[in-house]
Amino acid sequence: MYLVKISYNGLWKLLIDNGMQKKDLIDKIGVSSTTIAKMGKGEKVSKVRCLKCNNIWVTTAGSLLRKDRKRSADNNGCPKCAKSKMGTPRKKVLNVETGEIFDSAIEAGKKYNTVPSAIRQCCRGVSSMSKGFHWRYVEEKIQ
Repeated sequence: MYLVKISYNGLWKLLIDNGMQKKDLIDKIGVSSTTIAKMGKGEKVSKVRCLKCNNIWVTTAGSLLRKDRKRSADNNGCPKCAKSKMGTPRKKVLNVETGEIFDSAIEAGKKYNTVPSAIRQCCRGVSSMSKGFHWRYVEEKIQ
């Protein structure tokens, strides 16, 4: 059996560069102290438990090291917590030719067998058509 010791040196260096300690990392990304202890021993960490919702997900060392992921108290890297904190609410879209209104580009994409991003691009004016149709966002009036 061939065992490879995993190095988390990049993570520890990042902590030092940001003036943080391991306990700060626990608070910031919402993992258990057991996970950090395993990492400190160079053991492979493949599952992480969120301290906020107790969700367990499979991860890689690289995902814990990503600098592009902004983590805060509301975004700790947990996929379940991230889904509950999704950005802006979905906008209704109009198929100009048929007059159909959909609650979201996702619903329209399912009906017309296209990706929602293509419909959103039409709504934003980046593209003129998707699947042969013109699309627009529906403006909701606040009363």
